[in-house]
Amino acid sequence: MQNLPTSIAYIQIISNWLAKIDEGFEKNSNLFKCLQETTQNISFFDEDPNFYLNKQAVIYLQLLLLTALTMHGGISMPILKHVSSTQDRIDLVWAQGYKDSFNFGYYNDNFKQFVHTFSNIIQAPFSTDSKIPVNIITYAHQVILVFSRKLMDYNSRVNYLKEKIYFTNSDIDILLTEDFLFLILSAFPAKDLADILYSVGDIIPDNATHTTPDGYKMKLKPYFKQITQNIDVLIQKLSFLCELFFLTSQRKLRDETLPILKTQLTTYLTQKSVPFFIKNELRQLQRTHIECRMGLYGIFLNHLQKVLPPISTLK
Repeated sequence: MQNLPTSIAYIQIISNWLAKIDEGFEKNSNLFKCLQETTQNISFFDEDPNFYLNKQAVIYLQLLLLTALTMHGGISMPILKHVSSTQDRIDLVWAQGYKDSFNFGYYNDNFKQFVHTFSNIIQAPFSTDSKIPVNIITYAHQVILVFSRKLMDYNSRVNYLKEKIYFTNSDIDILLTEDFLFLILSAFPAKDLADILYSVGDIIPDNATHTTPDGYKMKLKPYFKQITQNIDVLIQKLSFLCELFFLTSQRKLRDETLPILKTQLTTYLTQKSVPFFIKNELRQLQRTHIECRMGLYGIFLNHLQKVLPPISTLK
């Protein structure tokens, strides 16, 4: 598992544990009855020993919340730096440096700390400092529903690119939009992507900066001029470039980089080898990232539709 991309290893852990409670998804199962009773009659899980002492129910809640983070920030899960699992424990190292660790099936302080992290990530409008509110299930359900729709849209764009044999000028213009730029460039060979990002660094003014959400002010030119073919680093750079590219505050940067990106895309996509490589990468993307998520989301969405009260929707 350690050789897998972080997001794939994360989903694999969820899938492995989900298989251990799959019988609980039956409508007449004890798990189903427990979830339905709790979600309809209880405000906090801490107030319901029938829930928090039920290992299968706790595992369900843990997997649901983990699933609701599987596309936060994008398919590559940039919020997560590392994940590992030993026996019944999962260890998470987040991109900002803090860590979470809890045991599957145990409703304790370690799990509550993860729930606190979860609520901060999804910006839930409730406190999880002391007790965990039952309506966190509804919020997780809504997040997964949004992810499912985004994933279907993302998959349609992948199919569009896979069917392309030749790229016209109008196709190139489409690729430079917010919907396609990251998708197409992330499928490039590492060396070609590195060259494109390096060329972006060439035209960025020496004094160009960007302030990150956590208040860190970074110089853009040295960042993009760093030479590397490490795909993880390149994807981070590409993600950052796409973020900057469509920020209103970085319009000048967009105007300066747009011509060079258009030229680079035109050059590479008229070669036979690059489009062929891209198609293979997109097929792999569908297999390893999209299809497994669609299956995972479908399991929870179908189940929660039966478990949750009909009026349990967010406004």
